[in-house]
Amino acid sequence: VSVDGVWSTWLAWSTCTQSCGGGTQVRQRQCNNPPPSSGGNTCVGSQAQSQQC
Repeated sequence: VSVDGVWSTWLAWSTCTQSCGGGTQVRQRQCNNPPPSSGGNTCVGSQAQSQQC
């Protein structure tokens, strides 16, 4: 039986790359909740998000 992958919850946002505006934060998630197996589809969508900080 094939199992499609499902995204994990998002991890916490990273530390801002700048201390005074103009920086970026990133957060990630994994396709492991469960991972695809036996020919199932991989997760759809982005593994990472970024935002200005």
